[in-house]
Amino acid sequence: MHSLKILCVLSVLISALTAGTVINEENMFVEQVYKDYELAPGDTIQPRIHVKVFVGNARISGVVQGLLTVYAGDIFIDSLAVIEGAVRSFGGEVHCPKNFSGNGEIVSSNLKGRSARDFFWKPQENILENIELKQEKKNVFHFYAR
Repeated sequence: MHSLKILCVLSVLISALTAGTVINEENMFVEQVYKDYELAPGDTIQPRIHVKVFVGNARISGVVQGLLTVYAGDIFIDSLAVIEGAVRSFGGEVHCPKNFSGNGEIVSSNLKGRSARDFFWKPQENILENIELKQEKKNVFHFYAR
């Protein structure tokens, strides 16, 4: 009976420590962050990890092998950073040093007015390509609060 109580306490403690931080989603472990996120030098986002930053900015000085997505915030990439996976910003800007090189994907999508701007960084060419996509007026939806 005593070992059953200890087992129950340990399972509750482990579930309380991991609740809301790691969710298995399509073979990826998702970590949700609701504040500024900093990947310090020496830190790594592993290949099967997807970090989602919902409120705040992300500063990257470490290694990204997985996926980092920032919603409505900016991404600041340090010259020490190594991007082997993907870094994506939806509704914000990506600030990257001019001499930055890596093997990963850096995408910034920002909706302004009736246009969507996508910035794709292609490591094989080592250039920053700016592609502006214009949306048709019929595809734009307006929502008004009452």
